[in-house]
Amino acid sequence: MVQASDPRNKGENKEEDHKNNVHRRGKFLAMFLLWRLKKEKIYGYMLIDELEDLGMNSCKQSTIYTLLWNMEQMGLVKAEEKLVDNRARRVYSITEKGRKRFEDIRKNKIHGVFKEFLKDLAR
Repeated sequence: MVQASDPRNKGENKEEDHKNNVHRRGKFLAMFLLWRLKKEKIYGYMLIDELEDLGMNSCKQSTIYTLLWNMEQMGLVKAEEKLVDNRARRVYSITEKGRKRFEDIRKNKIHGVFKEFLKDLAR
């Protein structure tokens, strides 16, 4: 008997497929956010602008902020309230745990076609 999670059932359970796609997109976004925060501290709205500049317009602000909040709860990022242009902003930065997670993913989780794709982008 073929199970609902079996790849041969792709498309038969659209709700499950959607959840899996959202989960994969969340992982990719988390990796991007960790990478970006390694470069510098930045506030959430700037991250959203950068994602839009990359063509990721389908990412809702609530998705990004929820992901950042979850990553903060996991100890991967930290947020500080700062006054920027006379407005209160949450400025995000990566923690040591976040740096270690990023390196672990970079070294051990990126492989196959995705790794080849990233290498080609870097050329």
